[in-house]
Amino acid sequence: MINQTNYLWFAPSHNYKGGQPITIDKVLNDVAEEFKVSKEDILGKCRLREFVEARQVAQYIIREKMNNTLRTTGLVFGKKHCTIIHSIKNVEALIQFDKNFRRKVENIIVKNDFFRTYER
Repeated sequence: MINQTNYLWFAPSHNYKGGQPITIDKVLNDVAEEFKVSKEDILGKCRLREFVEARQVAQYIIREKMNNTLRTTGLVFGKKHCTIIHSIKNVEALIQFDKNFRRKVENIIVKNDFFRTYER
């Protein structure tokens, strides 16, 4: 039997790259690669800055670009919806003010064919 959390990892979004659905697992792997951390670090509880930033970017992309609900995104990370909202706001603020951070987020978005770009 597949429980709800296991299903989320491989549940396709409405986004496709090369005819293949983009999954939460793929986004986590891409974020881990871009931020040079492991997927386990992203899903973990450690509060080191590099892990927190990668975790928040993953939450932002899963919620905003894959159009998942706050509840679904929270289930993936073991977080409440208000924590996901906080993460999204942090990422949006960093995108506005930190060019290197914005570049990392854009690289992940482009890699997965999420077509929204940011003002420069």
